[in-house]
Amino acid sequence: MNQKTSTNIESQIKSILKRLGMPFAVFSIEIKESDNLSVNGQDEVVFLFSANKGIKAEKLSSIISGGELSRLMLAIKYISAKYQNTETLIFDEIDSGISGEAAERVGSALKALAIEKQVICITHLPQIASCAEHHLYINKKIENEQTDVMARYLNEKEKVEAIAQLFSGESISVEGISSAKQLRNQARG
Repeated sequence: MNQKTSTNIESQIKSILKRLGMPFAVFSIEIKESDNLSVNGQDEVVFLFSANKGIKAEKLSSIISGGELSRLMLAIKYISAKYQNTETLIFDEIDSGISGEAAERVGSALKALAIEKQVICITHLPQIASCAEHHLYINKKIENEQTDVMARYLNEKEKVEAIAQLFSGESISVEGISSAKQLRNQARG
């Protein structure tokens, strides 16, 4: 990776992080050339990050929280999908460590990405689930010491109920249904 490429990637990732509710995020790529060629190549590439204004960017492993990592990974996958022939992106709980406004922003970003690519997202947040066009309900059942996994598409009424269940828990409340309908309407624009 050369400096021009890394600067371009940094700029794109910062732009996406801003849209994901991290306006002061700093993301930089540090490239150190080595004289030795190893199985990992000749360059050492380190990602540096800070989510907060005035905080120095450090190695990801020493500074990033779960919610920050979720959004950074979404930004990285978003950028890399543009340059690869990947038609399908799978996000397994990209919502880890986020809620509220951040979840709404992640849902919107996933929805925008789904215009260009097929996006499969496993989520437990109603803000993200409400942005999906199609919903699959995944159910695990243990029978005779064997786990079976079943998936089925949900109709509109079932989608609202599934989103409401994310609000309400097992017993779906009237308020949960109302909130689910409101989120679905907002997500549709």
